[in-house]
Amino acid sequence: MTVGVIGLGGIGRHFGSFAADVRFKVVGWNRSPIENMGNIEDVELEELLLRSDVVSLHLGFNKNTAGFLDDKRLKLMKRDSIFVNTARAELVETTALVRHLSAGTLGHAALDVFDYEPLAVNNVLTRLPKVTLTAHTGFKTRSAMTRLLKMAISGAAKVASA
Repeated sequence: MTVGVIGLGGIGRHFGSFAADVRFKVVGWNRSPIENMGNIEDVELEELLLRSDVVSLHLGFNKNTAGFLDDKRLKLMKRDSIFVNTARAELVETTALVRHLSAGTLGHAALDVFDYEPLAVNNVLTRLPKVTLTAHTGFKTRSAMTRLLKMAISGAAKVASA
């Protein structure tokens, strides 16, 4: 299985390294060149979309990335691929995403961010069978919360001792 990572900043690179550690083939694309990508294969965006079984979006949002994953790019993805967005909803053209999910030209979407929050219960995304929705809670595992608490305590201790 090939995992494609779009955006190789801190979170994207960490996600890609984790996926590679559990034996997935990982390909990545970043808007600007990165020297050492470790065990992530650097590919062009089109190739990433064509090859990946899972595409995980990790771009920062700005005027150049608004609507980045549009109909044209979604069409390049494999019919049974999984799309994951924990970055920003504005990076994806939601109407195009819904169209591809409804038509069966995209296998599944896992979304932690939405155009309007909180997501309305009658939103079309809530009615699609091949969609997993979390409301900014995708990171809330016991280990993640423990790590977050330790980081907060460590940071507070540094401030107190300064």
